[in-house]
Amino acid sequence: MIIDTEENSWIYKRDKSVRRPLDEIFLRTVEGIPYLRPEIQLLHKAGGSQVREKDYNDFQTMLPSLLPQEKAWLKSSLNRQFPEGHAWVKFL
Repeated sequence: MIIDTEENSWIYKRDKSVRRPLDEIFLRTVEGIPYLRPEIQLLHKAGGSQVREKDYNDFQTMLPSLLPQEKAWLKSSLNRQFPEGHAWVKFL
């Protein structure tokens, strides 16, 4: 998921216009273990040709804990990839 990079930016493989600075794509647990930001993981789950039920369940589980800026980024990224609309946008 994070293999596509250019200089200091991560590039979303399904839509090259969606980018984030590499130093912003991870969060850390209290123990210091890095993990991919949830909004980026959800973008990958939503971006396929068919959204699986388990991916929709993950979205519904994570949605209440996403910060407003995380929701806005995910919504913007989905709108870029799916200008005709995506089912998750109405929840964001």
